[in-house]
Amino acid sequence: MSNGRRITQATEIAPGVKRVSVGEPFASQVYLIGGPEGPIAFDAGVRGSGAEILAAAGGPLDRVVLSHAHVDHRGAANELDAPVYCHSDEVADAEGDAGRHYTDYGLIESDGRSRGAASLARGLGRRAGGDRRHRH
Repeated sequence: MSNGRRITQATEIAPGVKRVSVGEPFASQVYLIGGPEGPIAFDAGVRGSGAEILAAAGGPLDRVVLSHAHVDHRGAANELDAPVYCHSDEVADAEGDAGRHYTDYGLIESDGRSRGAASLARGLGRRAGGDRRHRH
């Protein structure tokens, strides 16, 4: 596994559609949909999981379509060597900070038994992989 990421089993959930779970400490879901020019990835998982997504796809992707620009949905977009599409309202967050500018991490409480939810959330948002090729 590359970059310390794990891939849970890629599961065919419908004819021509695979669900791939990637990432730690929690899994992000990427859906691979068969297309005439190659597989299409719906969402891109977390940063560092590109190699696992491409392995599950069995080769190059035709495109990546983002449901929205949070870090667990767009993180590996720039690792997939395919055009990335998203809604025009999501472009700024997809290319920028993934919405961190409107999140108040001070409201997240931690009981001190782990790294803390706020720390974890801030770490996941760091340069998550905004892609220079977003289309809308």
